[in-house]
Amino acid sequence: MRKLILPISLASPLFAHHGQDFLVTLDAAPLASGEFLSLTRTEFTSYQSEEEFGVSQSLLAGLPGDLSIGATFLLTNNAEDFSDNALALSPSIQWSPEFSRIGSLSFSLSGAWEFALREQDSHHHDHGEEIPVDDCSALIGIPHLYQACLAANENRQNHTHDESHDHGGIHRHGQSHGTLRLIADWDATDHFKIAGNLIAVFPEGDSPAFGYALAMRQEVTSWLALGLEGTGDFDSGGEHLALATATFRPTHHHTLLIGAGTGLGDESAELSLHTSFNWRF
Repeated sequence: MRKLILPISLASPLFAHHGQDFLVTLDAAPLASGEFLSLTRTEFTSYQSEEEFGVSQSLLAGLPGDLSIGATFLLTNNAEDFSDNALALSPSIQWSPEFSRIGSLSFSLSGAWEFALREQDSHHHDHGEEIPVDDCSALIGIPHLYQACLAANENRQNHTHDESHDHGGIHRHGQSHGTLRLIADWDATDHFKIAGNLIAVFPEGDSPAFGYALAMRQEVTSWLALGLEGTGDFDSGGEHLALATATFRPTHHHTLLIGAGTGLGDESAELSLHTSFNWRF
């Protein structure tokens, strides 16, 4: 038992500051006024029918009044066809008022709007492959055979289309949308933290979608913490993702987060890898 407790007891205040402490979950504390945070993130996701790679660069700034503002530039690619990519710019704001902090429990509200600068060719990425179809022109004089040929071609196209992955719910790439998060986090002990988000996404020209994100993190040494995260849709047919994470913090100003996991459900990822390099200044 002493061997288990010893490394935890050696944890230092390096993990004490908050803001972007997780990969897919937000925590409630704002940046200090005048503090800046740079986030460089990558994500690789493998679905049954495709693979995707994404990279983003964010710059956040702490303001008076417990406010944080920021902007994120995102690039998402079909990993097999880098010409099929989505570019987006996403300004954001987070408010964590003093009155929302009750002991070790804190609440916050964040909002962002993602402007699609360039959309992917399709939300059902088909990797640019042409679907083979039959030439029905020779059957024009035989109506029932001609219609049967056209129907067979349509079914073949629909079948191939449905095999590819469709981004929906709270997971959107290359589509303008707004996001609201109600955030709560709890410092259960000096070295153990839990955070949760209720997420609402408002796609342009589509119905709202709702989901969640959850995270927990346990400090192990003065520079290492281990944790678990999960995110997904409230829709029973949506995507769900679970990640095991590690946080390396060699100094107060530099943090590296890595995560690996898999999806839960037929529509979810088979493998998902995440990294985030955070620099405070």
